[in-house]
Amino acid sequence: MTNDNASAPLTDLEKTVLKEQQTLWGSALDFNQVEQHMQTLHENDTTLSISQLNNDNPNIRAALLMHHFRQNRSSPEISSKQTGYQYFRYIVGSISVGKDMLDKNNQYWRFEPTIEKTLSLNTDQSTRAANLYGELKQSDRYTTLAQLSNKFLQHVSRRGKTTTQTENISEGIEALKDVFGIYELGFPLLLGMKRILDGETPNMDSLQNLRASKVRRELLDTEANENSAYFDLIVDAYNNDIRNALAHGDLVHDPTKQEVRISSRNTTYTYNTFETIIDEHIAVGAFFDPMYPSIIEYSHMMNIHDDVTRNDLSL
Repeated sequence: MTNDNASAPLTDLEKTVLKEQQTLWGSALDFNQVEQHMQTLHENDTTLSISQLNNDNPNIRAALLMHHFRQNRSSPEISSKQTGYQYFRYIVGSISVGKDMLDKNNQYWRFEPTIEKTLSLNTDQSTRAANLYGELKQSDRYTTLAQLSNKFLQHVSRRGKTTTQTENISEGIEALKDVFGIYELGFPLLLGMKRILDGETPNMDSLQNLRASKVRRELLDTEANENSAYFDLIVDAYNNDIRNALAHGDLVHDPTKQEVRISSRNTTYTYNTFETIIDEHIAVGAFFDPMYPSIIEYSHMMNIHDDVTRNDLSL
């Protein structure tokens, strides 16, 4: 049956949440349409799937989000304890969604050293890590990251619904365009984590202003930087040739020959090879948002709350 609670108009608090969300999505919302969509939802729809949250219609996405918000609180007035519990569930859910995407692309091995090291941070390290992520979250770069991630996940969702390999490659190429932007914003966060392990207290603004090539070099140089070994596998997935080809309009998708070419480098990829590259990069995109920021926050939660343990995560 339909949910009576869903028929209630959006509250001022819910509208505030959605105004923030439309900025992160980069999509304007019509609150009247959101309320109409909410009325069609059912009371037992208490979980959200990746495909639902990546619906092309932002008003439907917003309705699902608000429905989930209402269904997972016990009273109209949200107490701080309830808010904390909801946020904890959001963190765990974000990690789970990311893990599923990494497993689907057979890429969890690439991220496991980073994940395990982050979850083993001591109180001082996890506090500095949480502060570092907090600096990112308060910046316009975070809004850019969220908007890129939103577009990226929509392409990933559509890629999963394609009926031909040609369509799959086309959606994959669109996802790659967003992924390389996610890389540029995510790698400085990894460098900050590496420097925290080195005993430093890095500043996100300074990290974001470094040349991208310098960030990658430090994270890849495991001989000179012992703690880079926790991050190098992720950075190693970065394909600079494809990134430059996309940036300069030099990537050719040829459905007739079923290949992808970079003309300026005389490089050709078969469809199967290029799909493998797409899968590797999709995994990185999923890792940076929503998974890794949630792991940073979860690591901090474990250090400051006795009832939060590693056992709560299915990793």
